[in-house]
Amino acid sequence: MSDQPGVKSSRSEPATSGRIDTAAGYVELGRPVNAGLLAMFVVVGAYIAGGAAAATGAGMTAGAVTLLAVVGGFAMNDYFDRDIDRVNDPERPIPRGAVTPQSAIIIAAVAFGSAATVAVSALSAPPTAIVLIWIVALVVYTPVIKGRYGLGNLLIAGLVGSAAVLGGLVTHTPGPAVVMGLLATQMLFGFEILKDLEDVVGDTEAGLRTLPLMLGQRTTVWIILGVLAATVPLSLVPVVRETFGLAYLGVIVAAHVLTGVTMWATVARSPAAALNWIKPAMAVCMLAFVVGRGVGT
Repeated sequence: MSDQPGVKSSRSEPATSGRIDTAAGYVELGRPVNAGLLAMFVVVGAYIAGGAAAATGAGMTAGAVTLLAVVGGFAMNDYFDRDIDRVNDPERPIPRGAVTPQSAIIIAAVAFGSAATVAVSALSAPPTAIVLIWIVALVVYTPVIKGRYGLGNLLIAGLVGSAAVLGGLVTHTPGPAVVMGLLATQMLFGFEILKDLEDVVGDTEAGLRTLPLMLGQRTTVWIILGVLAATVPLSLVPVVRETFGLAYLGVIVAAHVLTGVTMWATVARSPAAALNWIKPAMAVCMLAFVVGRGVGT
């Protein structure tokens, strides 16, 4: 307490501020928005394959399992990336001191264990197998695969794409959810390479072998453009097979307009600008499948 009458002590303010920052750090560690979006992607996959009943039943369970697994993956990634993040993103929870590395490992272990337990007890064999593969891949991703010749980019893109397939598998008939998963894989691969373009300084200091550092930025840009352009013919498969009709086509065209802006920004602006466009492009692409399933052919 202050020795002067009428003057309040401020000693508790730093402690309170520290507790708030720690609580915020734990939330940030799991990237709740990104994890929630991926969980929703699973539910959408279930809806596309089996309708509303599948989405609100087994699809919700699969989405919850996905949420847990992804939170564990983010916590694990932040643990291994703490030195790189001091350069690339010093405001993340571990570099700024809000969360200790040991706490991040504990959170990852609890999240992974919970995801595996729920999957084994509540899902059938095929989706459970996907979840268990995810957990193993997320554990080895940062220390073994990340930043090596694009393999880490492919792994993350494949994990995200398989989320749609996971949702479809809870109905045992994944159907068009597979096409949505393949599209997501392509777009996420482009997204991951764009992030590598943005992070070349920190990745260089960390000794990573990302595509921009191995092939050069010009070649990497061409790879991004090719990957994103290839989403156009794949997205037309549900129309050619008459799975979805004009409603789907209209929304997917809007998604490709945003993809085109992403490609333009990659060449004419910066990786950061392109990243701002590719995220809504992916969201509208997913919306196209929801609209297509709801309206039908």
